[in-house]
Amino acid sequence: MAGIQAVPNEVWQAHLLPYLPLPDLFSLGATSRHFYALTLDPQLWLRKTRLTFSYAPSVASPSAEWYRRVYLGLLHPRTFVWGSANNARLTSLADQPRPGVVRRVAAVDRPLEITAQFGRARDWATALGDALRRDFPHRGHAGIVDLQAGGWGFTARDVDGGVWVWGQLDGQVLRFRAPSWEDRHCQCPDPTKIPLPCRAEAISAGRRHLLVLDADNLIWELTAWGLAFHHTSSALTAPTQSGAAGTTPHVTQLSAGWEHSAVLTADSAVHVWFPFSAEYVAARTPEADLHGPLGAVTSEDGGEDDVSRALRWGTVGGGIVHHLDAVPRRPGPVEGEEALEQQWADLPRWRDDEDEKVVKIASGLGWVVALKARGEVWAAKVRPDSIGAWTYLPHFSSPTTTHISAQYETLATYSPTSAHSLRFTRVPANFPEAGTWRPSHVPELEGKRVLQYVAGDYHSAALTTDGVLYTWGQNAHGQLGLGAAATGVRLGSVQDRPTKVEFADEDAFVFAVTAAGWHTGALVLGDPRERAKDAVAVPVEQAQGDTDEEPHAPMPGAFPGPTPLTGTGMGMGAGLGGGMRGGMFRIGFAGRGVARGAGRGAAAGGRGASSSSGLRMLPLPRPQE
Repeated sequence: MAGIQAVPNEVWQAHLLPYLPLPDLFSLGATSRHFYALTLDPQLWLRKTRLTFSYAPSVASPSAEWYRRVYLGLLHPRTFVWGSANNARLTSLADQPRPGVVRRVAAVDRPLEITAQFGRARDWATALGDALRRDFPHRGHAGIVDLQAGGWGFTARDVDGGVWVWGQLDGQVLRFRAPSWEDRHCQCPDPTKIPLPCRAEAISAGRRHLLVLDADNLIWELTAWGLAFHHTSSALTAPTQSGAAGTTPHVTQLSAGWEHSAVLTADSAVHVWFPFSAEYVAARTPEADLHGPLGAVTSEDGGEDDVSRALRWGTVGGGIVHHLDAVPRRPGPVEGEEALEQQWADLPRWRDDEDEKVVKIASGLGWVVALKARGEVWAAKVRPDSIGAWTYLPHFSSPTTTHISAQYETLATYSPTSAHSLRFTRVPANFPEAGTWRPSHVPELEGKRVLQYVAGDYHSAALTTDGVLYTWGQNAHGQLGLGAAATGVRLGSVQDRPTKVEFADEDAFVFAVTAAGWHTGALVLGDPRERAKDAVAVPVEQAQGDTDEEPHAPMPGAFPGPTPLTGTGMGMGAGLGGGMRGGMFRIGFAGRGVARGAGRGAAAGGRGASSSSGLRMLPLPRPQE
């Protein structure tokens, strides 16, 4: 009779292991060498990360344990912001003095943690006030897995697909007492959840507007936090069952620029439109016909409901979307630049069709850039009065280039797999001939693998694959986060060399960074050791969400989401055989002592395996001999 080990590894990896709660997964890995090896597979932890957090790390794993470290850290990520505190963009916590932090001219020059601001509300309404309630009974906070900086504020996406905002969406006019956030100049002093009627899978923040891609592959756009419109243009609307298991979503990437919006679709098409144009406003649902309000706070004294943080929504029709021409094939070598062409000589020809596909886009001040699978980088001017042709950027292209980044007047290309790949430049507002653009290099980052590069108006930040963040450029508002007291880098100075940003926790591992204007933000992985230890030790019933907390009541317009994070289990599926409620899931003698072994490893301060990327790892319980 065939045993459990007869199940093919592919079935375990694709259909079983990603859905096991952590206690069951760790216990299964302790039963034999075979299952121990399966639970160490990087692709398993990458798949679990995508399923649980809707977050896909944009880097090939630098070590066998890297994805596992990311997953465990995402169980309780931490959020930091710093720089200009104007427009409430650093939340109300920026008003509280902290030792060793310079605060003058409304600036914070060291990373300020705001994790506690993302409270889990008991019902739909409690997250909609001017200040979030802090007395709700739920433990923990909403785990933020995506952080985006806008012109005067931030937008964040949590693990459940909620969208949080703070600061000011449009800070061109200061308005402290706007009646509701249907006014685009309304300030929001603390992270507040927008009551969108959908689950967000991706966000992209422009200078003064926001794009959201929902679980149905529909695009929502907000030019005020209280008004949302989803696009119905045939070019942007997903085909039936787009994004279902085994299929490719129609819309694969959003990109909000300075004054335009852009999307990349699965067929390599790039579409742009202009959300502040007269034709866009005319294509929206009339104000009198909008749905909602959703998220109104019910008055308890018989008066009118409070709709200051409610949302009304509608649609925006076709006729406003511009389709850019297909990105052409790379031209022949430019005279005097034959050396640049030589790098393409050894590429296999049989992959030509696949390599011609556009895989990423990015947007700046009136221009959009596209990256092909083969590493070619192209740019096109996009203005309301003219859409330009694609121009090849030979000095930013390379077969090793896998990432592009753009913000305001800054363009960068890089690859996390190469230690000498970061190239960036400033693009003047008049958009000169793209073929003449020349990159700058950063000698101080040579030998470091850049995972992410972002830029504000006049400062830069580079995140490396070992979780270290470097910043350089102007520091007029403390946007470098270096701290005058610790480093001597004072407000108003210019830092020419990349300098490491220090967090209060010296072991902080940064997994995402964002910047715009005069402010910067970062997401830091939580310490996985205690959470991993607890995940092994707790009963399965607790891991699956059987707690004493009040149940979430269904609410009109609420979107479906995964089982909330409770305790340490992720609740992505029941354990084998129903999870063996009331005790540990064990198989045979080899599973005994799992909790004891994991507890000792966690309490030992991270002793055990260490990866080549410099991470302190917590090994899974090893099978007994």
